Amino acid sequence: MTPLLGALLIVALIGVSVVVSLSEIAFAAAREVRIRALAEAGDSRALRFVALRDDAGNVITALQIVTNAVSILAGTLGHDAFGPVFADGLRLIGVSAELALPIGSVLAFLLVTMLFVLLADLTPKRIAMLVPEQVALALVWFACPR
Repeated sequence: MTPLLGALLIVALIGVSVVVSLSEIAFAAAREVRIRALAEAGDSRALRFVALRDDAGNVITALQIVTNAVSILAGTLGHDAFGPVFADGLRLIGVSAELALPIGSVLAFLLVTMLFVLLADLTPKRIAMLVPEQVALALVWFACPR
């Protein structure tokens, strides 16, 4: 896999993870009273959200499975796409070939992990905590695409 393709796939997976992280926290943090008031006023998004809340255990489980699957896939892609690039760079600065690939793999792992923690986990969760109802209603299509 080329580093460019790997980077594009990692960006796509970060995008998926952002939506899942936003959904997870907004689902848990959205205030029931506000959502129910909107549902009673006929807001179709709020009605779908209320239906999801009735099945909260399965929704949270599904979101966690997606989060873990995306993270594992991103780690694998990051290793394949960036490990050799880091190894080549390390060889250029004099690191032996025996050490360059394992160190390059660790650096690729750290890069992808850092990107995921910052961009796909902490930042979206903070946003969803600040405005949970708005995020929940904006993303209800993701979890309940009726």
